[in-house]
Amino acid sequence: MKSIENWINRLDRYGICPFAKKSKRLIIEGNISNLEQCINSWDNTYEIIIFVYNSYVNVDYAEAVEKKLNNIRADVLVLLDHFEFPGYIEENSTCNDSGHIVYLLQNKKKLMAARKYLHTTNYYDNWTAEYYEQVVKDTNDL
Repeated sequence: MKSIENWINRLDRYGICPFAKKSKRLIIEGNISNLEQCINSWDNTYEIIIFVYNSYVNVDYAEAVEKKLNNIRADVLVLLDHFEFPGYIEENSTCNDSGHIVYLLQNKKKLMAARKYLHTTNYYDNWTAEYYEQVVKDTNDL
C-alpha cells in the first residue's frame, strides 16, 4: 500500500525508530480473522508485520482488539496505530496519516531487547509522556 509505505518513509526520514529502516517487513491488509491468522502463524520471517485493518473502528474498539490480540501468543506483541490517536516525538507525529487503522506485529523478545538498549541512550527523551506511556510502559507487562 502506497500510503503505508509513505508513512514508513516519513518515520525513517525523521529517525523515529533507529531499527525500522533496516527491518524486514511485510504489509498485509485484511480483517480480524486475517489478523489473528497472522499472529497464529508467526514464524519470525519478518521483523515486523504491518497489518492494515480494512474497515473503520473507533479508537476504543481498536484498543480492545489490540488487548485481545496480545493474549493470543506470548511471543508476539501487537501495537495499535490509529490515525485518530496520534503520538509525537519531537513534535513529529508518529501516526500514519493515511486514514487507516494499523496493527504492528513484532517478536516480543526482540522488541524488548531493543527497548532495553534504547533506554541506555537518550532516544526516549523526546517522546511525550503520554506517548511513552501508551507505547512503552503499557506494553512492557503484556
